Formats: sequence, structure tokens, C-alpha cells
Amino acid sequence: MKTPFKWILAGLILILPLWIVAQDYVQYETIYLKPDTKHLGTLQANMKAHNDKYHSDAPYHANVWQVSNGPKAGWLVWAMGPCTFSENDGRPGEGGHDEDWANNVMPYITDMGSIEYWRRDDDLSVPPDNPTPMIYIRFWEVRPNKGFLMGDLWEKISETHKSMGEGHAWSLFENEFRQGDLGRHFAETWPMNGWSDLDQGNNFRAAFEKIYGEAAWTPFFRTMNEAFVNSYDEIWTLMPGMSAPPPEN
Repeated sequence: MKTPFKWILAGLILILPLWIVAQDYVQYETIYLKPDTKHLGTLQANMKAHNDKYHSDAPYHANVWQVSNGPKAGWLVWAMGPCTFSENDGRPGEGGHDEDWANNVMPYITDMGSIEYWRRDDDLSVPPDNPTPMIYIRFWEVRPNKGFLMGDLWEKISETHKSMGEGHAWSLFENEFRQGDLGRHFAETWPMNGWSDLDQGNNFRAAFEKIYGEAAWTPFFRTMNEAFVNSYDEIWTLMPGMSAPPPEN
């Protein structure tokens, strides 16, 4: 039995948007790296030299962050970008880059985690005006078959953050590749100037209820519990002694 043309066309309409995307977006490549604690000094010097030489300029600028809490505390996160997929085709590789990484960085790494690509939703996000030395990140794992809840949830969360006044920043990133059992589908990020930021409280609920009403909070919270099967937090601290210099504007 031949497949009706209208269903073939419908399938193409669903598939094409996955590939036909605008080339103007903010995206970062991240790699978790577990350092050899016996050779931290050598790793720091070699990583700094590598990033200064090969990753000082946009779009291939690289920062190194240290995870400050949780199961991966002490691990490093090497982050490059913002860099689109098209720009990724021209990333450093020749001219000694790969050899330098293999010979001078990897010998001092004892384990390597996932390489991930995180794209910011600029329609929903309220990005910070300036970079900060710390980032608070909440990773979310979507419950199977509950992806249809994402649109309304993130819209409400975004509108709440946007209402929280000048100086408040919040960003939403989506993992660009399927993760299987790893989860890590979405990440919310908040800039931090220091640990004292955590003592300033969180008025998200008050801001949410001001927009949607007090009666909307419990259904919203229940939907969050239905939509996500897991979440966890990491705080990343910038390591200037391993990162490339800030790129020029």
C-alpha cells in the first residue's frame, strides 16, 4: 500500500525545522574533565597556555570552570563559545592544536565526561549584562512522554523572571542532542558574584503569583513535578588561571 502524499508532506514539515534553523544563536560546547590532583600545577599551566594560544578569540574562546558542589565537585568544565554549529567546522585543529591538547593537557586528566552542546533560548531568557565569576546551574531531566508540557511551563517561568526587575538575570539552555539515560535536557542558569548571593533569598513565587494569581501556584508546582523526573544543581566557579583572556568586544 502506497503512503498518501499528504502524509509524506506532513512528515517533511515535522522534520525540516530540525535542520533549517537560523544561524544566529548563542551556543556553548562543554566538556567535563576530572583533573589529576597530583599534577594540578602542571595542568593549570598547560591548560592556560593552550587556551591562550588557540582559544583567545571568538567564536572559539574558551573558559575553564570548576564545579564547586555535588558529585562532580573538583571537576573542571571546559567551555567554548558562543559558537554555532557552522562555525564549529572551522574550530582550531591544525597548526598544533590537537597535538598540544593530546600531549600537554590530556595526560593530566584522569576522566572525561560528556561533550555537550547547550543552546540558549533567547526569546525566553533574561541574559546578564556582564559575565560573572560564578554561575548557578539547575539541570532538568524531562519525564518520558511529558515533553508537551515544556512550552507552557517555560513560558510561565520566563515571564516571571522577566517581571523581577532590572538587574535580575536568568537564562534557559537546551541540550542539542538526545541524552538517553543521562537526562540533562534543560539547564537554567543564574549569574553569581559570590556565595553571598545565595543569602539574598528568592522571590520567584511572589513574582509568579503577582502575574498569575495565588491559586495558580499549586497547579504550576504539580505540573513541574509531572513534567520532570529529576533535577540537580551545580555551581561553577571561573578559573582565570586556566581560561583564555576575556575576548575583546
